[in-house]
Formats: sequence, C-alpha cells, structure tokens
Amino acid sequence: MLFPCPTLVFFMLSSVSGFRRDLFSTRTSYFWAHSNVREPQTNEWMSLNVDGTPCTAQHVSTLIRHGAAYPNLAFIRKLSDLQKKIRENLGNIEFSYIDTWVSRYPKEKAYQLNPLGMNEQFSIGKRFGERFRNLFEGLKELSLKFLSSNKDRTMSSARSFMDGMRDVIQFADDKELELHSNDSLVRFYEDCPKLEKVTHDPRLLYELRTFLDSDYIKNITDSVQRRLGFNDNKLSEDEISFINLVCAAELSSVNSTEWCDMIKDNEREILEYAHDLEDYYERMYGHPVMGEISCPLVQDMFSDMDSIVNGGTVHHPGKFYFGHSSTMTSFYAVFGFFKDQPLQANKFKELRERDFMGSKAISFSSNIALALYSCAPNGGKSINKPIDRKYIIQMFVNEEKVKIPICGEDPCFYGELRNRLSSMIDMCDIESVCKIEDTNSASCIGSFVCLLLCIIHGLL
Repeated sequence: MLFPCPTLVFFMLSSVSGFRRDLFSTRTSYFWAHSNVREPQTNEWMSLNVDGTPCTAQHVSTLIRHGAAYPNLAFIRKLSDLQKKIRENLGNIEFSYIDTWVSRYPKEKAYQLNPLGMNEQFSIGKRFGERFRNLFEGLKELSLKFLSSNKDRTMSSARSFMDGMRDVIQFADDKELELHSNDSLVRFYEDCPKLEKVTHDPRLLYELRTFLDSDYIKNITDSVQRRLGFNDNKLSEDEISFINLVCAAELSSVNSTEWCDMIKDNEREILEYAHDLEDYYERMYGHPVMGEISCPLVQDMFSDMDSIVNGGTVHHPGKFYFGHSSTMTSFYAVFGFFKDQPLQANKFKELRERDFMGSKAISFSSNIALALYSCAPNGGKSINKPIDRKYIIQMFVNEEKVKIPICGEDPCFYGELRNRLSSMIDMCDIESVCKIEDTNSASCIGSFVCLLLCIIHGLL
C-alpha cells in the first residue's frame, strides 16, 4: 500500500528552490498542477440538490490519464547526446556538475510508472472512493469495471488507483479488483489515418512553426547559451526544449533540480505555450476530427447510463478507464472543455491565462468524471417537457465540479446531453471517421515537431 513519504511530499510541491513546477505542459505532475485539491468529505459527491429536489448518484464513469512515468528509450539516448554536447562547450563553472552527472534512468524502467505517478493514482483512487463511498461500499468487486490500454504505465496506474480505492472501500468479497485491457476504448486514436495526417499538414501546424521562428524562442535559445557560457550558437531550439523536458523528468523521477537552473520560469512559460500550440492543433480543437474519434469511449460510457435510465438490470455502478494524453484531449473536446479562442503564434501575451494549458488540462493523472444522478419525481423544474428531467449529469474535471459547456442548461439533464451526443452514441463508426481520401504525406515540417513526436510521444 502506498503512502506519501517525506521525499514524495517534497516531490508534490508546486514550487521548490525558487522555480515553479507547474509549467511543463503534459510532463507536469498532477500534484504540481493541482496542489489545491483538498481531502474530501465522505460521500460529498453522492448527492446534489437541484432547485430543492434531492438527487442521488447512481453511476460514475471516469477517464484518467496515466501517472508520472520514467522517460522512454529515445529520451534516454537523446539525453546522453545532449549531455556530451553541453560538456564539450560548457564555459560557466556554475554548471560544471554536468561533467560528472550520471543518468539514473535504467532502460528496464523506460515507459514505466515512477513512484510519484503511483502516489498520484493512489491518492486520486482513495479520494474517489471516499466521495462515492455509498455507491461502492458493500459491492462485490466485480460490480466495478476497470479498463486500461495495454501499456505498462496505464496498467500500473489502474492498479495504484484500485489500491487507493480499496483503502477506503469495504467490498463484499475479498477478490482482487479485475483489470481489463482494451485499446479500442482508450487508444482509439491509434491507426487513424485522418488523425495522423495532421503531423504532415502545414496548414494545421502553421501557428506552431510561426511561433518557433519568433523572437520569443530565439531569445530563449540565446539566453540559455549565454547562461551556459557557450562561445557560439551550439544549441538548437529543439535542444532548449529538450533541456526543459529533462528538468521535468529529473524532478518527477529522482527529485533532482540540476537541469532546471538552465531555464528560467518566464522562459518555461513560453516553451509551454509552444507545446500547447502543438497539442491544440494536433489533438484538440484545431483538429477537425479530434472529438469524433472518441466515440467508442463515449458510447461505452453511455451504455451503462442508458441501462439505468431505461430501467435495465445490467450495469456497473462505476467504470474507470486509464488512458493517455490524447485520450484526454479528445474526450475534453466532445464536451467543450478548455475551449479558448484559437491559439495563435502572435497571441502568447494575450493568452497567458488561457483555459487550454497543458499543465492544467492534461498533466499526468489528469481525470474527468461523469456522474449520473436520479432525482425525486415532480420536484424542481417541470418535467412536462420533451426531455426527461428525472436524471442529471454532473461532471468533474481534475476533481473539480464543473458546468458542461455543450449542455444548454445547468444542471445538465441526462436527456439533453444524450440528445446532443446521439450521433456519437448511436452511430459510432470509427473506421468512417478515420478514413481519408488522400493519404499522401509530406516530411515532418520541423525538427521541433519531429522531436516531440519521436522522443516524447511514447510517454503520452
């Protein structure tokens, strides 16, 4: 069983040693991005009051990104090359420790959940169990369903989450909670030609390319090289971005800050915006099919809720899905979360307080839950309308109660939300969504994008 030790408590802090830890886009720990999450009261999400009408939770479906993980093999190889380059050109003795620095990422740990990620998931599982205790308490464990992609980091995340839930929930039997692998539900974006085409589409990546050519990035590159004491321009923009990713990996995996002093917080903000530009156009609102491709997951979630609403007897009180950052972004897009004005290269200052910020929306262990509530009949708003008013949907994003952007009303009635998503639920055809007429592809449009896709993608 996992409990935060003093070292892990230090890992969790969002600001240590004079710099912020919540600016690493998708490489940000959940603890750093959401340090204000409080310990829950027992059953605090079990009931709602809608215009004086009591409503009680009947089901919850939750999607969770895997926890903080060790870097992948490509990252480890790239890091070795970068260290050699810095060592050969270093002119500032303040960073002389790079000469003797030794990588602590054994190949056998590549892609795997690290201790910080285990604690993220354990803590979230425990809090979900506490908030919905009456929904889960006394159930046979097979009444809950846990589904994961086939990746080790998601499977391990699910097990840590389950351990946290078992820490507060007394089940009716002693059996282990079962975990099922199902890539079709949580890695639905794999082998999708229309989605992959964006990697080679200059129109969709124009904003990223423009920002990478801006003075913002050039100034950071110059500043870092001066900081290191380089005599001339030896580091590329790609390598500057990679240094920042090394900082994040060191912080989350071994709690070291040695690589972090090379880049300042204001520069990290700019680098995060570059990452967010890429994510926005590759797998969020800038891509036309991003929401559509999650229809298998949406359909599966609503199957249990449909059964409850229609009086069926076969359903699970809770379903938990463990996926990746692309799973999260696509699912967010379905409901309209984090929808800013379109991110553009010339709007960094204007959008510094934007909704779509990778470190907040898709940090490690980010999560989104749909809870179905049944309400006492004939209370509150009139039920004499076409849409059934007996059932309410409440959503929670990163453990915060939120309004559902695509729903016309608040609270959001189940019938209203289902009507808006009916094509995804009733006519999901992932092959049709992913099919494209022209599959010709061009080469990658910039080494920065290649770096992100080839080195980082394995951990997403």
